[in-house]
Amino acid sequence: MRTSDHFRINLFPKVEPQLREQRARYARLAVVILVCLLGLWVLADIAFALRGGDTTSRYNFAFDAIGIPLLAAVSIIALFLIRRGRIVAAGYLLAASFFAVTTGTTLIFPGSLFLASVGYPLAVLTAGAIVGNAAPYPFALAGALALGIGWLHGNSAASPETNLYSTFLGIIFVVSQIAFYLGMAATLHSLSHQALEIQATLQDHTDRMTQLAHTDPLTGLANRRQLIDMLKREFTRARRYRRPLGLLYLDLDGFKAINDKFGHMYGDEILRNVANTMRAVLRSTDLLARIGGDEFAVLLPETPLSGVENVAAKLHRSLASYSHQLGPAVNPLTFCVGASQLHDEDGSIDDILTRADNALLTAKSVAPGTTRAESQTEG
Repeated sequence: MRTSDHFRINLFPKVEPQLREQRARYARLAVVILVCLLGLWVLADIAFALRGGDTTSRYNFAFDAIGIPLLAAVSIIALFLIRRGRIVAAGYLLAASFFAVTTGTTLIFPGSLFLASVGYPLAVLTAGAIVGNAAPYPFALAGALALGIGWLHGNSAASPETNLYSTFLGIIFVVSQIAFYLGMAATLHSLSHQALEIQATLQDHTDRMTQLAHTDPLTGLANRRQLIDMLKREFTRARRYRRPLGLLYLDLDGFKAINDKFGHMYGDEILRNVANTMRAVLRSTDLLARIGGDEFAVLLPETPLSGVENVAAKLHRSLASYSHQLGPAVNPLTFCVGASQLHDEDGSIDDILTRADNALLTAKSVAPGTTRAESQTEG
């Protein structure tokens, strides 16, 4: 991986769908915190004005005139980005806002350094919780640099009588804060990585459970549940776009005799090979499912009844070819087939299923290896 790609993935990660809503909640919480700080700022201005404060020496209202509208605009823009699903952009905007307000406060009002510095870990936490990956590190490093500059600025601006910045405790505070920022960034990065790993593991388990729930364990084919699910989707699509849809029901003839003569393990091997044989002659868009012991079904999108019968003929030939490989000890393998198609008047999938089942029952009543379409169920 190129360095630029590595840099982009770590600082501008793609928010996984499973984590998107959680990150969005964190972003909305950060907006609430920003609005609360904005409210406290406005209340402080009002209280100071009511007390008749000296606006030239004790408070800089020019800073307020810029900062308050700017934070209000940031809150609105962040909510807009969250609503549009741009979580990473919203996270960086909010973290940068916390950082900018903190830095501006400490530089314009040096005496507030120790109190205002709590804004730097808030910026680091916002980047880590909303953006994730390595996003906290730039804010941790920038916060450490800004804190050092703010301390030096305050140290030079303070009078000798009130100079608390040059004390040993002041130095310890700055160093400990820098260590805290970097440690927080490392912790958030690690937690983000672990959360992604846990999410990936859970998703993998979910996919496996879904596959097991929709797959026949013996043959690896779709099971009845998956057949019904796909039939519902194809039924809706075919009705909407007025496209043909076909269905085959198949039942192996005399399979019980094979189990009784050679045992169930041999019978299971026969079923697996039959499944592979039939699957080899079907299209990738067709769905072959095992719906019972020796019963199969084939869902055929974009296929009218004539095409369904042609598919049935191909399946007969493929099964005969496989059966020939088994030798004379095994009676020739055949199956009966019932074919149906979607009708305009069908109200649900039960209609096409019932016609395929009735056609199969008719075929089995005639002779082994018989195919009957829904139009032939009378004879």
